[in-house]
Amino acid sequence: MALKTARAMVQTGVERIEPRELPLPEIGEDDALLAVEACGICGSDVESFQGVIKVPLPLIPG
Repeated sequence: MALKTARAMVQTGVERIEPRELPLPEIGEDDALLAVEACGICGSDVESFQGVIKVPLPLIPG
């Protein structure tokens, strides 16, 4: 059975993040779909989370 959705933590506002289930993107002939078990965030992700850097929301950091 093929997967149709993926889970992601989505920033929805300043200091607000929530889990969401999202549809998988279209995969082209030259594309690959990877299963991510862990990821990190960088300093600019923290600053956007805190509202220091203005980013379009919703946003999937990382």
